[in-house]
Order: sequence, then C-alpha cells, then structure tokens
Amino acid sequence: MTLPMFAKPKPKPAQLPKLAPWKVLVVDDEPDVHQLTHMVLRNFRFLGRGLELISAHSAEEARNLLQQHDDLALILLDVVMETDHAGLQLVHHIRRELKNRQVRLVLRTGQAGVAPERQVIVEYDINDYKEKTELTAQKLFTTVVASLRSYKENTDRLFAERALREQENRLRRHNRVIMDLTKRKILALDDLPATIREVNEAAARTLEVRYVSTWFYDAKKRRFDCANFYDHKIKVHSTELYWQPDRFSEYLRNLEETATHAISNIQESEHSVLFNQKYFTDLGTTALLEVTIRRRHKLIGVMRCEHVEKPRFWAPDEENFAVTMGDIISDAYSIVEHNTEIRERARMESELQTASAVQKALFPKSLPQIPHLQFASFFQSALETGGDWYGFLTSFERHVFILIGDATGHGTPSALLTATASATSRTLETLSQLYGDLPTPTQLLTHLNEAIYETGYPNFWMTFFVARIDLDTGLLTYSNAAHNFPILLQANGSLKSLLNSNSHLGSKPQQPFTENHLTLEVGDTLFFFTDGLLENTNLDQEMWGVGRLRRYLRKHRELPVNELIDQLIETLQTFQNGYPLDDDLTVVACRVVQPFGS
Repeated sequence: MTLPMFAKPKPKPAQLPKLAPWKVLVVDDEPDVHQLTHMVLRNFRFLGRGLELISAHSAEEARNLLQQHDDLALILLDVVMETDHAGLQLVHHIRRELKNRQVRLVLRTGQAGVAPERQVIVEYDINDYKEKTELTAQKLFTTVVASLRSYKENTDRLFAERALREQENRLRRHNRVIMDLTKRKILALDDLPATIREVNEAAARTLEVRYVSTWFYDAKKRRFDCANFYDHKIKVHSTELYWQPDRFSEYLRNLEETATHAISNIQESEHSVLFNQKYFTDLGTTALLEVTIRRRHKLIGVMRCEHVEKPRFWAPDEENFAVTMGDIISDAYSIVEHNTEIRERARMESELQTASAVQKALFPKSLPQIPHLQFASFFQSALETGGDWYGFLTSFERHVFILIGDATGHGTPSALLTATASATSRTLETLSQLYGDLPTPTQLLTHLNEAIYETGYPNFWMTFFVARIDLDTGLLTYSNAAHNFPILLQANGSLKSLLNSNSHLGSKPQQPFTENHLTLEVGDTLFFFTDGLLENTNLDQEMWGVGRLRRYLRKHRELPVNELIDQLIETLQTFQNGYPLDDDLTVVACRVVQPFGS
C-alpha cells in the first residue's frame, strides 16, 4: 500500500468559535413581568455570551420546558401563580425530583407575606430571594450577573472534578494494562509479531481507538513496513503493507523532534500533509496519536493510534500510556535482535539477556539539568541482569526527587522488580501532576511497596531510598526502606549518614514508613549507593567496607562530582585487582552548587 503525497493546502484563516448564550427561564403569570425582563436584558452580555430568555406563564408550563432544556443556567421564578405555593413546589420539583443542583434559582414575589423570605431561604434550596418592588432594572442586571457567575463557577468545578475522576480512572486502567503485560512476561517471549499484536490490541482497547498500527523503518528501501495493522472494530490484523512519503526527510525530522505527535483534528493539522489525505478519508481517521519507537536512541519505527468519527483531544496521560506501549515494542524489538545475536554466537541463555535489555532501558538516559545541583552516576551489573535501579523525578515545580533501589538476587525476577519500580514511579509522577499535589517520600514508598508486593514474587523484595529536594529552601526530605544509609558530605568536610530506616519493599502490604528532614547548603554533596559498593571484594576476600568509603569521600571532597565518582571507580578497580563483581554496583552523587531560591 503506497501513499502518494498531496500538495500543502492553503491555510484557512483562524475563526473563534461562537459561544452559546446563557439560557434563562422566566416563570411568572404576569405578562408585564416577562415584557419588562426582556426589555431590561435585551442587550445583556456576560463573559462574551448573550442571553436566551425562555418564558413560562405557569409552574406547569415550566415543568414541561425543564424537560426540553437541561442546560438552564438561571430561573427567575415567581412564587404565587396557579396557587400560592406553585413556585415553591416547582423549586422542590427541580431540586428533589429532577436532582438539578446546578441551575441557579432566584425567587421573585409580589406577595412577600405568602412566602416569608427567612422561611423560604432556610427551607428551600434557592440562591436568592427578591421582592418585585425592589427589583429595579439595575438590581435585576446585578442579580443576573451574580447568578450566572455562580452558575459558571459551580459548573466549572463540577466539570473539573469529573475530568479529574476520568483521568484518574484512565491512569488506573493504563497502569493495570502495563502491569498485566509485565506480569505475563510478554517481553520474554522472544516473539516480536506476537508482542506487537498484543500491544496493538491493548492500546486500541485502552485508548478506545479504531486502528493501531506498528511500522518499522527500512533504511535501504526508505520506507516504513507494517509489522501489524489492527482494526479494533472487526478484530482483524494485517501485514505486508507499507507507506513511503515523498517528503521523507521532513517527516523523519518531525519524528526526531519529539516522542509523540498528538493531532486532535487531522483536517486542520499541517502534519497531515505528509500523508495521503485520501488515506485518512477512506479510513475515517479524524485524530492521530503517533509514537516513535527507538533502539539505542535511534529511530527504528512508529506506532500510530487512529481515532474515527470526530476530532479528539489527547490527554497527557493518554500520550504517556502510548509512549509506554511504544517502549514495550522497542524493548521487544531489542530483545529479539539481541537474542538473535546470542544464538548466532553461542546460543547463550535467552532469559538473562532479555531481562538485561529491559533493565537497561529503565535507567535515566541523561542526568537532570538543574542550575542549583550537579549530578553524577555510575552503574555496573554483576551479571547480564541485576536488581539495582536509580532514577529522578523532575516534573514537579521547584522540587526534584532522587530514587535508588536494590532488588534481591539477580535474573528476570529482580529485573521485573526494577521495571515495576520504574513504571510505578512514572505513573505516580503523572497522577500527582494531574491533581497538583506534591507527593512525600513516604507516599512514594507506600505505593511502591504495594506495586512490588502485587507482582507475586514472595521470595523477592527490594530496598529503596527516596530523597526530595526543595529548590527554593534547600530542605531535604527523605525516607528509607531498609536501604544503605546515604552519606552527606558537608562543605566543611564533615560526613553525616542519613539515618532513617523502615522495612524493605514487597514483603507485606500496608507497611508504615517514616521520614526525616535537613537543610542543604552550597557545597554539600549527597552520596547514594547500593551494597555492591561496600561488599566489593578483592582477591584476598577482603571487602571494601564503609570505612574506606568514608575516608575516600573525606579526602577527595573538593573534586567535582563526576571526577569524585570516576576516581572512586578507578580506586575500586585497583582494590579488586581483577576480581569480578559479586553484586551490582550503583553510585549517584548530587552536589549543591548554587544558593537555593535563586
């Protein structure tokens, strides 16, 4: 299937959408009241929206109109109409029977003695009470503005709450899908077509899109070949397709710039000119979410999620989920390629190599770039797979998290624990951003403990340390789940262990965690490590130990953090004298180089 290109269409002038008017229902049995209300409010505008006045001359007529209009913003309601309490009975009908809490209700009465204001305000769910004699043109205008403002604030709040609930539900569903793929060890299948089929089906089902396809770039043919094209509606998979844009360099450049291209409306997107417009029309595609697939930072393919029927806004959590799905495909591609090399050389054990590729993909691809801090790190696995992991959370405004953990043993189960820690940390970071809440280290450990416990590996657990730095104050908040105590190398040369200890992660659910605080100063250096550093052994079976580490840090405290770690590794290698690592080795250093709050 070849997709020829169309010329770039002329851009259409931008047009602002016309806002719908506020709907206001006037309920009164006096025709003069309707006439006066229409006259006073005929040129009314608020927040760029006019008024649509709807008249009802009795409570019964109002009941019928309420069935036709469920988006009323305000009701100006007379009390005495067919009966002395017709208006109050209508209020009861709106609030109790229709359960409409959004519409603003303003009672207008010419017979205050029939419905005393104090009694009505207390007993009925209304928003305002006015006597007709006091409701001048100016006061009517003011009352309408105040009521519409209250309606908008209430509606916006309810909309935001509903949107947050929907986002939370989506995040939970996304996490369940990712955890399910992890638990079923899909990456260890060494079957790329089967992995892509499962990922495409999971993405289509979870994102509720019609088509999900995975394409790999063939550099020799300069085209993308379809590994799998999935139609969710009729449950059909296709292959042996390809597309080859004429403007290939421009398309590749667009893919290299970002991990995703999220297009809400294909017809209005300039990105769509790189594809055949007839292709989108034939498929009914209206919105596109495109995720790049990379292997060792090099573009190897793309996963495309195509929505049908009407334009669609892609939420950030949906984009993150799609990126994770693309990462799974990338890992699967890497695993298959790596296992092929292994079989060609010596048919080495596939499971260890698979887990190794997965674990390496979990580590940060680069260190955080923060003006106040400088970072350095080193990781070396004792075998093909290991249980060490570290990471950073930098998406929170004016805060940075440093995470380091060590799973028991080696092999696939340990690698899966680190994968669980990485995926859970990313999900919690996204969820906290959506709610605008800054998580505490103890909250992170609590969620990580539950996620690791639910992996179902009872004999495998993980030590973990979480540090949070406030970039405005320098306050360091930390919590420790049975991990090695990090060392604070202070600017004056003194050393301080960050003492705090709780149970390790994964042994039992609902474990409590505690945290400690201290304030960092310019020149202070935080040094994190796993037990592989202290247990490093030489040919005489002598361990490196915490004493040598503290003496090394005190002696070389003035070195830049990258040299501090580089020389440490050289010193360790000299100490080992060729003896292999017994355990994974991970060190992370963080130095304060600028005053906080600047």
